[in-house]
Amino acid sequence: MAPAESRGQNLLWNDTLVLLPLSSLAPAGTSLVRFSCYQDISYRINFSGLFLQNWQQDPNKNNLFLQQQLKYRIQLNSGNAFRVTHLLSHDLGFQIFFDSITRFQPDENTLDTRLELKLSKSLQLIVLSNLSTRFFNCYDYVAGSAGVDRYLSASFLTPLLWIFSGGLGWNLRDAIKVDVGISAAKLTYVRNKKIFSQPGRESCFGVSMDQYHRFEYGLTFHLLIDKAFLTRFHWDCDLLLFKDYHQPVDMTLKSLLAVRINRFLKTSIQTRLYYEREVSSALQIENLISVGFFVSR
Repeated sequence: MAPAESRGQNLLWNDTLVLLPLSSLAPAGTSLVRFSCYQDISYRINFSGLFLQNWQQDPNKNNLFLQQQLKYRIQLNSGNAFRVTHLLSHDLGFQIFFDSITRFQPDENTLDTRLELKLSKSLQLIVLSNLSTRFFNCYDYVAGSAGVDRYLSASFLTPLLWIFSGGLGWNLRDAIKVDVGISAAKLTYVRNKKIFSQPGRESCFGVSMDQYHRFEYGLTFHLLIDKAFLTRFHWDCDLLLFKDYHQPVDMTLKSLLAVRINRFLKTSIQTRLYYEREVSSALQIENLISVGFFVSR
């Protein structure tokens, strides 16, 4: 009978160990990582105040204004063929008029989703989604017999706008993207029926008093410009057109020209153009010039 130590040595010797080098699992030069994720976030806050005393030209409308802007982007890539991008944008302004009202303006919150399937170097099949709403109530102030009457004009999910489309996209250089939605739809949802409390108001945002939503079908055109130049300048432009087959074109244009003063300070000129016939027959324009604290990562 063999000693116990000898039997243990025979057992280990008879076991078989197979080593598989990585070169046998994948050809040389082939990456084993099929997906990659990229994300970035930026935040900006600015503050301004206007204080007048015995001002002769205009009434003494002393006010304070505070604005914050947040952008978060996350992108998932599968090689060079498929890409999914989500962009969350939050733009909120808080304005106090000491002798009258307090309001939130602007109050814009959007979630953009973009799916791309590459067909060639500059051509993709795309699916786009754009969701937008505000967080806080907005009011119209109308002079009445007993003073100034206040009526709700917009609130959270009133309206909720959702534009989604499928079509083709082109990359023009590195900073410009053009998308054409061959098949597109627009959903307008109204949650708060108090917006119909103002006398004579029978519809809001194209939604009649006895309904909660409106659905439109048509075409879209989307232009994105994201361009940095001259070291300190950066221009973001977002133009979205929606054409219902039976209605005029709806247009939303957002333009932001930013100038970096130093690492943490930035000044900007922000312009918004908005047109929708169901809301107003005139082109609505908003311009905002600001200097504020900026952080990005």
